[in-house]
Amino acid sequence: LVPFRNPIWLQFLFHKLLRLLTPYVAIVAAVAAVALCWSWLGPTPILAAVALGIVAAFLPRIGPRVRGLVVWGVSLQAAIVVAAVNGLRGRWNVW
Repeated sequence: LVPFRNPIWLQFLFHKLLRLLTPYVAIVAAVAAVALCWSWLGPTPILAAVALGIVAAFLPRIGPRVRGLVVWGVSLQAAIVVAAVNGLRGRWNVW
């Protein structure tokens, strides 16, 4: 774990440690984006993005793929949050 003695310390940092912060950083980034967009432009861009996502999810050719990607991404982030909660509660025997 010493950065000067370990040649792959950056890979360890980014792959193992910082990925555990990903869902929390994503939530903060989304809240910040909504707050900034709302204060400058009003709710129009946010509503347009949500409407575009809903329309894309129901298109016959790409709808299932869009829904699948959204479920996949949310599931990955939720797994990290659940693992963190289990770890904080001391529940290590989850298998």
